[in-house]
Amino acid sequence: KDATGAAIQKRLSEAVKALPKITVRENLGLVDLLTSPHHAVDPRRIYESPHVHGAYLFDEGSGAVEAILAARTVLATGGLGYLYLHTTNPPSATGDGLAAAYRAHARIVNCEFVQFHPTALYIPGKPRQLLTEALRGEGGLLVDKSGRRFMGKYAPEQMELAPRDVVSRAIFQEMAESGEPCVYLDLKPVAAKLDLEAHFPNILAACRAEGIEPLKQPIPVVPAAHYFCGGVLVDLDGRT
Repeated sequence: KDATGAAIQKRLSEAVKALPKITVRENLGLVDLLTSPHHAVDPRRIYESPHVHGAYLFDEGSGAVEAILAARTVLATGGLGYLYLHTTNPPSATGDGLAAAYRAHARIVNCEFVQFHPTALYIPGKPRQLLTEALRGEGGLLVDKSGRRFMGKYAPEQMELAPRDVVSRAIFQEMAESGEPCVYLDLKPVAAKLDLEAHFPNILAACRAEGIEPLKQPIPVVPAAHYFCGGVLVDLDGRT
């Protein structure tokens, strides 16, 4: 339905934990990559080429920093969405892995390419939850505080179905001009032709948990940093 990511993550986690050669350690935070010559004791090794030998990890439970040695180190630390005011990313996506790779002298590329998702649920003080584009694909309308549609000013032919960057910029412009913290997504046209309870149960549940009834009132939304398209430069085998 509307939780494909959760289903993929659940199955992948189960598969990893079932492999006897993989030890899963949770609630550890990356402090830095363990590199030579940066972490070498002998100052003469500064002239050697950098090499990664593992990582320093912070144990959130004990408060201790642990050195993990490895012949091969793979960074899979996610993006940097939480550098932005609004993001669909989990709170751990703060660019830590990217910064560690940079300190280890890996090449960092394409950081200027950040894709914004036009519609994330706006609840002050709460993480932003993505509201799928399928809602607009099925007829959801973007409106301002007074209920006026505004996409006609920015994409008169495509309206709400314009590309993500166009819709995101349009919403941002509306917020900047009005001073309002969000715009709204009106699902009443969708509810008139589609069983929202069957197609989008998780989205409806998220809204109702915040006291919003999507079948009767528009949903507050903001554009949010979504896909980070840059990262650590690697070859076709994933090597820096």
